[in-house]
Amino acid sequence: MFNYKPLIKPILNNLPFLYDWLRIGTGGTISARYCYSIWLRHLVAAREQGLAEIPRVVAELGPGDSIGVGLAALLTGASEYYALDLKEYADTNRNLKIFDELVVLFLRHEPIPDDKELDFVRPKLDSYDFPDSILPEEYMEKMLNKERVKAIRHRIENMSEQVGANITINPAPCGIKYIVPWDGEDKIKENSVDFFLSQAVMEHVKNPNHCYEIIYKWLKPGAYLSQDVDFRSHNMTWRWNAHWRLNAFAWRLLTGRKDWVINREPYSRHLEPMKNTGLVLIAGQKTKDKNGIKREELNEDFVYLSDEDLVTSGAYMLARKPIN
Repeated sequence: MFNYKPLIKPILNNLPFLYDWLRIGTGGTISARYCYSIWLRHLVAAREQGLAEIPRVVAELGPGDSIGVGLAALLTGASEYYALDLKEYADTNRNLKIFDELVVLFLRHEPIPDDKELDFVRPKLDSYDFPDSILPEEYMEKMLNKERVKAIRHRIENMSEQVGANITINPAPCGIKYIVPWDGEDKIKENSVDFFLSQAVMEHVKNPNHCYEIIYKWLKPGAYLSQDVDFRSHNMTWRWNAHWRLNAFAWRLLTGRKDWVINREPYSRHLEPMKNTGLVLIAGQKTKDKNGIKREELNEDFVYLSDEDLVTSGAYMLARKPIN
């Protein structure tokens, strides 16, 4: 007999008088060190696979409670950053605090926070030393000159004055565009993005296939998609993959009114649509966990899962849009 006890607490979260009280932010990007680590990990991983120069136009899907990852990209030389989110989660005061802390981290050439500090974060690197070969001292002195840092900070401050779907702060030396809601092909010009990244976000997108099609259109020929996807149940079930045991009704009871419900798509259901758009997978890292449910426990909606899907709890995927 199916055990519905694990559903009781999430259902209570959906009661009208408790929902707003219990709801918190999206998590993740509330720490400067986390944002610093995420950007540099993605940058180093892409450099190892042929990224020739610092991306000038960077887009991030689901920055969450701050735009810290994008601010790290701007501090290392990006000239334009698109923050794409479902709702306006980012807080200006938090952005400013994280920005100031990021400046200090880069001035110090701080090592990248590694697995001892952020053991759940992908991509994993061979070395967590500051990437001087990518960001040499002379170059970083130019990127972190007082006038440039002041200009970026001014743009962050002005974001609070422009609440809505398209918050644009330009001109040079940098532009920030905070797009809420993000979905829609017209949000970014086609063939304009050098580097598109997401960190534990694509598992929340309702229609990953459509999302990959949009990303492909936005990327320039030769540009990179760098993403980490978490296939676990996000603590919604006792075992990491037991969300594949639940039928649609039970899952709906469990997730209720949450804004960022996971789509329950496994590894193959992300890899296939990426390739179908024309993106070429050039590197990846998979995390395996064999301590979940077994094949005989799968709900009939998920019997299609491959043996690899069933034990892949997360994956970093680096893809590139062909030049021709």
